Parts: sequence; structure tokens; C-alpha cells
Amino acid sequence: AKVTGFPLEKVILHNQLIGGGFGRRLVAESVAQAVAIAKQVSYPVKIIWTREEDIQHDLYRPAYYDRIAAGLGADGLPTVWVD
Repeated sequence: AKVTGFPLEKVILHNQLIGGGFGRRLVAESVAQAVAIAKQVSYPVKIIWTREEDIQHDLYRPAYYDRIAAGLGADGLPTVWVD
């Protein structure tokens, strides 16, 4: 609503936060881009970036893995061990 200048009840946003965004969808910078385009047209806007465009705008994150074990203690509460 701040970016558009419209009242909050007039703004609808469908931002998909999962699936192939390489972490970028957690930051809503694309919303401002979509708003700038939507203000110039009279139909709904959907922003789709190519994989190349998407990965050019993020930090390199090396691969990693975690080993986690979990169980219930004698008191019935969860207990977690991290390697």
C-alpha cells in the first residue's frame, strides 16, 4: 500500500514465497517493480524472471546439510540433537 499510494483495502498481493526463488522471494523488491508496471496498464500483472535473471541478483550460498536427531524425553517433551 505504501508503494502504490492506495489504501490498504484496495491492495491485493499474491507473492509466492517458495519454489525456485533462490531466496529472493523472501525479499519483496519485485513488488515495487510489479506496482510500477501495474500503474501503467489496466490489467493484472504477473512478474516472471528467467532463472538467469533470478540468480544474478542474490548472494552466492554454498551447499550445506544439517544432521538433526529428535526424540521424546522421559517427560514427554521433545529433545533435539544437532551434529
